[in-house]
Amino acid sequence: MQVRKSLVWKIIFPVLLVMALLVIAILYYLPKVITQQAIDEAQTRAEETVEQFKRLRGYYTENVVGEVLLHSDIDVTTDHKSTSNTIPLPATMVHELSEQYSQQGTSIKLYSFFPFPNRAERQLDEFAKQAWHYLNENPQSEYIKVLKNEAGASIVRVAIADTLVADTCVRCHNSHPFSPKVDWQLGDVRGILEVDSIIEPAIKSGEALGMKLALMVCAVIAFLVMLIYVIHHYLFQIPLHKLAMLLETSTDHNTKREGDELSEYSAMNYPDNHEHDEISFLYYKFSQQHERLDANAQAMREYQEKLEAEVKLNEQLLEEREAQLSETQDQLDATQKELLQSEKLSALKRLVSSIGHEVSTPLGVSKTASSFLTEETDEVMNSFLNNTMTRTQFEKFLSDTHEAGELLTSNLTRAHDLMLAFKQIAVDQISEQKRDINLREYIQDVLLSLKPSYKNAPVEVVNNIDLDIELNVDAGAIAQIATNLMTNSLMHGFKDGTVAGTITFSSEIRPEEYVLIYEDDGEGITEEVQQHVFEQFYTTRQGSGGTGMGMYIIHELVNNRLLGVIKFSSNEGKGINIRISLPKSSGSE
Repeated sequence: MQVRKSLVWKIIFPVLLVMALLVIAILYYLPKVITQQAIDEAQTRAEETVEQFKRLRGYYTENVVGEVLLHSDIDVTTDHKSTSNTIPLPATMVHELSEQYSQQGTSIKLYSFFPFPNRAERQLDEFAKQAWHYLNENPQSEYIKVLKNEAGASIVRVAIADTLVADTCVRCHNSHPFSPKVDWQLGDVRGILEVDSIIEPAIKSGEALGMKLALMVCAVIAFLVMLIYVIHHYLFQIPLHKLAMLLETSTDHNTKREGDELSEYSAMNYPDNHEHDEISFLYYKFSQQHERLDANAQAMREYQEKLEAEVKLNEQLLEEREAQLSETQDQLDATQKELLQSEKLSALKRLVSSIGHEVSTPLGVSKTASSFLTEETDEVMNSFLNNTMTRTQFEKFLSDTHEAGELLTSNLTRAHDLMLAFKQIAVDQISEQKRDINLREYIQDVLLSLKPSYKNAPVEVVNNIDLDIELNVDAGAIAQIATNLMTNSLMHGFKDGTVAGTITFSSEIRPEEYVLIYEDDGEGITEEVQQHVFEQFYTTRQGSGGTGMGMYIIHELVNNRLLGVIKFSSNEGKGINIRISLPKSSGSE
């Protein structure tokens, strides 16, 4: 076989192509990566240098300049070297330190649009002007550019805002006789601290490293080509050719004799006299056996047809089973909706019963007060008509009337508040409509309506929800959640209200959501029960008033009606913690 027919070149060519692409990638991307790394390092060094200068300047301002101005006659000036009994301004100190600090490859500058007179002639270049305008709008940011210096070397220029951070700085700049501006305030950008770093050596280093790696890759390519050729020749080509000759001998006895040398693998002959590689020759030999496999293929096709018939029958049975399952699922969905509605009506029924019991007390007191007023009025009227009324009797009548009126007002107000809370909550639970609520006030209304269920229990309920949380939400869902949480705590955490404890509603305000937090310090829940806490019909009080629907309904309302997320945690003996995250636009439309 000619070398150009061999399979080895079909292997080597892709390897050469991949390696060539790798060399190109190294030469192209490595310098860019090193340049970017140099820029990042220059930026980091600039931030650290500026921070050091700011700290030094701050310390100098507070502990040197401030003390000198308060306790001595030494003056603070920009020209301290030629004027006796003076020390430099903080900005002058920074200028002079930057000259001392600057080293090969790095320089530090401090400039401003409002310079002192001794630096008024300094002209800002285009970068400095752009940095000044940008950092005045974004004082917490940095302004960075990679430019060429006069020598043509690449430099990274990092500009950082120098703001007035101390009252001493503000007073000094506003009172100094040479200050170009006298209305400075804390936080104003007084100047720009710029750190320039030359990165040209890093760029050259990256290019040199890329060239070295490319040469190494080329050497590796040459080695791999030789290795592939040797491996192919000794471990693949010779055995494969022997196999091909053996196949040819076994299928054509008339053309081969026992004395033929199988090791002459290069004498491969093809019927069509075309040029092929080793794999193609094997394909040719194996294709001669294809006819013997046709009979088996026909048998397999017949068997496949039989299997297809059985599969079709099974598919029909599966479709019938799916139809039955679908019908069963529809029935389950309908039952679930009925259970949810039943639980809602049950909660509303309990609410009506509690409100009715709670309202009866103030109404009874009001009725008694009203009867007392009627009797007192009749008695005073008779005394008046019989002309037997005394001053003492009239004064007592006025006092009793006033006291009864206050009693009537307070009890009727309480009954009125209870009825308003009940009316709104009942409407919310039935309507399922979104409306605007203040979360703290609405939870307080719910707690007021639930008061009869725990007023005789040694349980304190605390509402610490933030006053500023306003939501457009399905209010009925909020009421149902609060009611179910309270019911669960009283029943499970405080043993039907026989154990003392505290229930707390609180909140967190985040950028995109509000978090309603519910906690109690009751018995808590075991780890085993926690795994099933949101499962439908799961209850630890089976036959004792538990339905297993309370926490399931809470989970469904939070996820489907309020489009929120609920998280539950508990330690046995230490109560529970439930966090309900609500988007600031809560609930489905």
